Amino acid sequence: MITGSLALVCVLSLHARAQFSDSLSKGNVSLPDSQRVEEHYTSSGANGFADLSFERFLTTYFWRAKITHSQRFADWQISASENFTSNLAEFLGTIGEKAARDENQFQAEARKDLGRGWELKLQLTNFALSDSRSLFRNDALANSLVTGVSYTPSMGLLLNAMLGAKAEQQLGQPSSGWTYALAGALDSLRFGNFLATASAKVNEEFLSPRHNQVLASTLSLRQNYGQAATVFLSGGLERVQRDFFSNIFTANATESFTATVERRTDQNLYTLDSLAYRIGETLYGVARVELRYRTVTRENSQQFLDVTRNLYDNEITQQRLLAQLGAVYQNASLNLALSLLYQQQLERYRPINASQNLAEAVRIERLRDNAWEVASIALGLQWRIKDRDEQTLNLLSVQYQMRGFRFDTPSPDNNDDRDEVSYFLAVSDSVRISEFLGVNLTVSGAISQNVFIFRQQSANSTNNFILRLSPSAAWKIGEGFRNYAEFGVLANYTVYPFESALQVRSFSFRQFSMTDSAEVFLSKRFFIKFLYDQRIYERAELFWGEFAERPLNAFNDRLALAELWLTTETLTAALGVKLFWRQQFGFLGAESLLQQQVLYIGPTARVQYHIDYAELETSGWYQIEQINGTVQRIIPNLTIAVRFSW
Repeated sequence: MITGSLALVCVLSLHARAQFSDSLSKGNVSLPDSQRVEEHYTSSGANGFADLSFERFLTTYFWRAKITHSQRFADWQISASENFTSNLAEFLGTIGEKAARDENQFQAEARKDLGRGWELKLQLTNFALSDSRSLFRNDALANSLVTGVSYTPSMGLLLNAMLGAKAEQQLGQPSSGWTYALAGALDSLRFGNFLATASAKVNEEFLSPRHNQVLASTLSLRQNYGQAATVFLSGGLERVQRDFFSNIFTANATESFTATVERRTDQNLYTLDSLAYRIGETLYGVARVELRYRTVTRENSQQFLDVTRNLYDNEITQQRLLAQLGAVYQNASLNLALSLLYQQQLERYRPINASQNLAEAVRIERLRDNAWEVASIALGLQWRIKDRDEQTLNLLSVQYQMRGFRFDTPSPDNNDDRDEVSYFLAVSDSVRISEFLGVNLTVSGAISQNVFIFRQQSANSTNNFILRLSPSAAWKIGEGFRNYAEFGVLANYTVYPFESALQVRSFSFRQFSMTDSAEVFLSKRFFIKFLYDQRIYERAELFWGEFAERPLNAFNDRLALAELWLTTETLTAALGVKLFWRQQFGFLGAESLLQQQVLYIGPTARVQYHIDYAELETSGWYQIEQINGTVQRIIPNLTIAVRFSW
């Protein structure tokens, strides 16, 4: 498992791969992403922009609409935006059963410059939600109108004050009232090499019987020591209180109410400090420390004491430490990165308010107490050889990580304590043999061991082994043919060391994959694309001691696509045929038996037309579904998108 300690290493790896890909591209060698078509953007300095789309995929429909407009009327700057999304799903096998979710948000704002740093603002918002899905059934409506002023007395200082009214309805329960917001921001206050930034805001909504509140403040200090070092110190405090209606009902509730108000409060106190130091042009290091104290409370207006359903008030306190050291060495041919990471978190639970002295509630909450630690070391290396034109001929990349994880629970009734250690290694070598041919070989492996400490859960301890081999090649013939081919072998073994002979839980997963894509250029405007992808994979019970297997099932998936493309300055169009074929096998002993064949086949089409301020894009696949040779259904998948500005 790769964690945050690899971030620095991965950035260097991606940068190096990008450089190597650029060198292949300059050598006129096709890249793996040749199946994609560049998008054209129609945004400009116009007053408005619209993005409208519709998509049907199988039996699910999606509608999207986003419209923005800005216009000046005399001294007023008016802007408005509309965002609408709608999803509809039809369920097979159930006559007339559908699920829909609609969401609409409208915002409008008017601004007027009053001079001398003052600005008058008026904001109007409308939000509507309708969700008929059984697990998320809800209807909500919110409207607000606020006005206020902002004041900029000097460069880097901004003050803002807003006052207004708001009305909402959720779960059939209305609430309304007034709201206000105060905010201030100090940006880039400089004293010599010292730079300070601060911000604070207060926002409250008094929507009887609900009360929402946001309090936040941040402060950051930056000190530069020439080009050699930078010290960054920052901290903040945040409190967010949200009240919302809940349809929780228990035997303790009276018959006079249909919804209760649940309050969730999240308080955060944190500090983040870092030091960056550079030695010359090739070596630099980074140190970072983060401390965070967080409290989350859940309360409800009815003071439920239903312990069996966890319907009582509770509080979670969380203390977290993160420390990271990183160093990077970089010159023209070698990049080397090292990262050390340590994280620690302590989490405590307790009942509060009316349930704080309830013995069963105290026991349940203490059962959730936990503490965990993570320590990891990551190493990344890239070494490149260049020719006289500074084009990369060979790129060798190595990534390694070792990670340890410990999870402890103080409660004697909780036996979830466990330790985990994992190792990851990946080696990749890319070679540009000529301007017409480039090859790559990647080998990666991972080993992890997860051990439960207590006897009651020792049977859940696992060892996992993963090995992957992936060679690839990109090549071309003249200017008329380009090809990319990749093969892959993957083996994954998960072992339960303490399983019983009568209940085998260990399993293996093995896969062979092959991808081949080609482009044949018929003329300046016409070309043909071919894509073939095949994956053969098998799952089996694993007897690790004998390293023997009992196959359970296997699949053979094939995807084929052939398209004829036309490209002009304003038009891109394609016609083709697409096929997906899956064969599913079962096993009788070591003999495989064909159980099911699923075939999806049909024509495809895509059109993209763009002019200066408008773009139309549509694509589709007329999908015919066959199961065991019998046509089951026909699915016209379709996507239409229109984007324009004015």
